[in-house]
Amino acid sequence: MSLARKPKTEKKNPENVKDEKQVLDFINKGGAPSSKNEQAGETDLKRVQLRLESELVKQIDDSRKDRTPKVSRHNWLLEAIFEKLERE
Repeated sequence: MSLARKPKTEKKNPENVKDEKQVLDFINKGGAPSSKNEQAGETDLKRVQLRLESELVKQIDDSRKDRTPKVSRHNWLLEAIFEKLERE
């Protein structure tokens, strides 16, 4: 096995340091990021947390598995909510 010296690294010159400072200043100057809802085109969504017994989740999943096309548990629950609201 042959041995070689470690390659020499270039020393930063004052111009590069100035350029890096300008780049960092530009990055830090940026505006606030938009919210996820604005990016997706959605408006005024609220998150809710739902706790269900495991047996109820199993019944929901059993109902969903026979659907074509497949429907997510989230969408299945939304459909159930909308159906309930239409009945009232």
